[in-house]
Amino acid sequence: MGKLFLPGYHVTIAEFAINTTLIGSFFTKHMVSDVYWTLRVEIFFYLMVWLLLYFDKIKNIRFFLNCWLILSFATYVGLTYFDYLKVFSVLRYLFNTRFSFFFIAGCYFYLLKYDYRKRDLIYPILCIIGGSLATYYFPYQSRIVGVAIFIVIFSIFYYLVLKAPKSTENNKFYFYLGEFTYPLYLVHDIAGIVLIIFISRYMDGWLAMIIVVPVIIGFVGLVYFFVEKPLRKWLNDKLVVK
Repeated sequence: MGKLFLPGYHVTIAEFAINTTLIGSFFTKHMVSDVYWTLRVEIFFYLMVWLLLYFDKIKNIRFFLNCWLILSFATYVGLTYFDYLKVFSVLRYLFNTRFSFFFIAGCYFYLLKYDYRKRDLIYPILCIIGGSLATYYFPYQSRIVGVAIFIVIFSIFYYLVLKAPKSTENNKFYFYLGEFTYPLYLVHDIAGIVLIIFISRYMDGWLAMIIVVPVIIGFVGLVYFFVEKPLRKWLNDKLVVK
């Protein structure tokens, strides 16, 4: 579908097959969808958490998060002012310090929700600062927009983790919101762009976007309820030892 509407878009069968594993970014630079590069970043984080679990150090998660946060700021300073030292580039790659602020913030939001300590409140704010600094390679106007987006999103998370749920219905809503947004993240890029380009031939681009957004959300709903959930249940029945 992408090849029909996006000039220059080409994916071989082998590249498509590699991408379906969700770890294709480790084996090919050609992603089926531009958003798939984030899966490599996520897998690095999952590996780090697995190591903590394997060595029974997850109980010291705050210590490791703080060390990671300090290392992330140090790496930023090093790459900004001492970029001739290759060690900082190596540290950024090994410890994912370019995107670490968002993972650290996510961990602390979880801790604020389920293992509340008052001093934990400050760490997501430090992560906003770090995440904002990490946008230094964007133009000035984009950087302002990026910082504003960070503040809005982090404020929403502060509200969600600090407020007590009013009912189990609210919990269900947030559960399905989390379930639904992941397939949306995976399929929105190519499908959304293709539809916007196609519809924009016949109407204004903003109007095309207004039409495409609910269409993509509806499509993702079909994928979630009729593909992902049944397949997940089938895999769970086959693979999980009971």
